[in-house]
Amino acid sequence: MSVYYDPKESPERRGIKAIIYIILILIAASVMSVVKAQPLAGFRALQKGDSVPDLTLSNLVNTKDPAETIRITSKDDNLTVLIFFGTWCGSCRAEFPSHQALQNRFSKEMQLVIVSDESRAKLSSFFQTARYTDGTPYSFPCVAEDKHLKALFPHRFIPHLVWLKSGRVVATTSGEELTAENITAVLQGSTPPYQKKDKDPTKPLFFNDDLPPSATFSLFVKGKIDGLSSGGRFRKSGDILYGRLVHNWHLNEMYQHAASEIMPGFSKKRVLISIKDSSGFFRPAKPSLSDTRENSCTYEIRVPLKEADSLYAYMLKDLNRYTPYQASIEKRKVKCYVLTVLPGYKDRLKTRGGEAEFSLFRGPIFKMVNYSTQILLINLNELDFLPLPVVDETGLNENIDLSFASVPTSITDLKSAFLKQGLKLTEKVRELEMLCIKDDK
Repeated sequence: MSVYYDPKESPERRGIKAIIYIILILIAASVMSVVKAQPLAGFRALQKGDSVPDLTLSNLVNTKDPAETIRITSKDDNLTVLIFFGTWCGSCRAEFPSHQALQNRFSKEMQLVIVSDESRAKLSSFFQTARYTDGTPYSFPCVAEDKHLKALFPHRFIPHLVWLKSGRVVATTSGEELTAENITAVLQGSTPPYQKKDKDPTKPLFFNDDLPPSATFSLFVKGKIDGLSSGGRFRKSGDILYGRLVHNWHLNEMYQHAASEIMPGFSKKRVLISIKDSSGFFRPAKPSLSDTRENSCTYEIRVPLKEADSLYAYMLKDLNRYTPYQASIEKRKVKCYVLTVLPGYKDRLKTRGGEAEFSLFRGPIFKMVNYSTQILLINLNELDFLPLPVVDETGLNENIDLSFASVPTSITDLKSAFLKQGLKLTEKVRELEMLCIKDDK
């Protein structure tokens, strides 16, 4: 991106803008790649309510003319929304269809501009293949290789949206706040109800900076915490994991995460849930804004180093204590798929060696080279067309090699492919450790 000034303006105004531009260059040079922009002394990064200097955005991709620029001035009553984006950001990409629908609807009153610090080549490649729901290309212009806007509007997480109107910062929000209702409100002189806040996930939540490292605690919050994405962070002392933070998750995800670190061979198919009201417990495939705000949960725990091995057991107990549910790990007789070896095939399955490779279920060559059956089971338990957990009773203690002619898409296909390799998948009943979740009575 570059910023230039109109030669028709007065010398005094050009002088002021030149000073601003020099300051922006100095700031951009000091900004770290993690977006922790630190303003110079006497200069404050722009926030809600601040005036924005007249800017011209260049170095654009996804435009008809490569030399095209976008002018943002204090005299423009239309709404401009800068969307800080990365091609690697799944949540950013997932919001593009709704953003395009809103751009189409408010084409005369609003301009969405994508901003990224990635290269022109990478961004051009992305926009050449990305498509709206009707198959048409996205119409957003995109600022490539940005540094200046990131310095003006510092943030830790993306997507990060900056709303500009009449030369002022109207709001800074997450992508989910870009709705027709909020756009209409801003065009009428109001602001979105929720502003985005950036919290530092490297620090314990809601504590002062002088909290001693020896402090131990657990914390549970119901409801979305603005300023944090949906994710997590580990707390370590050397190689010892003694703390865990998971933020803006749903409860089902929290319970399964704790169990996965306690139960060997855990998968989502080893969960038995018997609760009367599951609303808010699971993350919907397409969560609404209200569901995200009301049912997201955040949990943090830090334990003494000597009890680090019990970290996830404590987490499971805390979830039982803080929520209206009770979860326990119990042995239950359940239906499952049992994997066995046909007579005479054990030696044939043994690996011939070589570099380990696993592309059995994704291609383009469907094979497994020099891997254990434990790795095979992990991948089998992730297949959506297998409704039951898979148990290994092959007795194969050494790594094996497998190859399929094509990727199986059903249980019938999988059984047939295994038989050709000397393996058999049979539905049986076994006593397995299961994560059992029920209402707290």
